Parts: sequence; C-alpha cells; structure tokens
Amino acid sequence: MDSGQKGKSCWLFGKKLFKKQLAEQKMVDDLDQHLKNLGTNYRIEWYADTDHGFVFPKRGSIYDKASAEKHYERLLSLFERNLKRKTL
Repeated sequence: MDSGQKGKSCWLFGKKLFKKQLAEQKMVDDLDQHLKNLGTNYRIEWYADTDHGFVFPKRGSIYDKASAEKHYERLLSLFERNLKRKTL
C-alpha cells in the first residue's frame, strides 16, 4: 500500500509465507493505520507464497526470481529517490 502522504518516509516489506506466516494480518493492518495516522509516507508490500530469504539465489528452492526482481527494482527505486546526492 502506498499512503500517498508526505512526511517521514518508511519502506516496509512483508512476507506472507507459504508455510508459515510471520506477521498476522491484524498486526500489519494496525501498523498500516498507525503510519497513516502519523502522516508517514510509506509502502507495505506482501510477496505471496515466498519464504524468508526469497531474494537470494543461493537459497535454492526458497529463491523466487520474479519476487526477487520486483523487490530489488522497488528497493533500488527507493534508494534513487531518497539517497541520491543532490547537486548544489
């Protein structure tokens, strides 16, 4: 979700695990509402049917190429928008 609000930035990546769910939906919903109330610019992403470490090719069957590419594309975009050195 993208709050579309300005303010402090926060980027959260969540995993809804195929075998085990690390965060219950209510917990994520509560966090989502709290960040909205604070006016935080944030994004929560769920990568369905992935396991912890899904972005690392050496993790064997846990690696999920499509999800990993999406994750890194979004993460690098975040870095580009927020960490790029501004010219004076």
